[in-house]
Amino acid sequence: MFQPSPEVQKEMVSLLHGMGLTPSDPYTAIHIRFGGLLGERKNVMRSHLDQMTSLHASLRCALQLSQTHNIPEGNLVLITDNLELKALLLEGFFRNVLTTNTTPAHSGPQLNSSLVDARVHLMTVADMGVLAGARAIVADRFGGFGLQARLWGGVTLAETPDTETRFVATPDCISRERILDQHIAGVKT
Repeated sequence: MFQPSPEVQKEMVSLLHGMGLTPSDPYTAIHIRFGGLLGERKNVMRSHLDQMTSLHASLRCALQLSQTHNIPEGNLVLITDNLELKALLLEGFFRNVLTTNTTPAHSGPQLNSSLVDARVHLMTVADMGVLAGARAIVADRFGGFGLQARLWGGVTLAETPDTETRFVATPDCISRERILDQHIAGVKT
């Protein structure tokens, strides 16, 4: 069974404590990939919907999941690679929405790798661990980060708006969990 290294586990616990949570607290997590992270040369938008609409739909879906899974109000964590959104979250701009105090990084040709060091990557993995520790995750179905966290932690996953179905957070948000669970298990839907 895969286990995070002691170093990653320590950082995951530290991130949770920094948000007023413990590893045993139930919470819902959202992962939104907007781009704008350290060293990234451009923003990313995977949806026909604009970023604010996508953010709003993701928050609505996460609140529905929290109610469904009896997760206390205020135990909503948003993980993002967008430094501007992260700053707003850290300043308390969104009531009852928490975030980690990390600087996210990605690997790949779109990055200026000279700006990214090993500590930044460690904290990015710790962010994924926070996602994996959630009772429910709302994530872009085309994004690997949220899906990897779901597979790592074995948690429920709901989808956010995408380019094919223009799915928005409605009561269907909750029923889509089963569709994705079947897909991951190899069951044809």
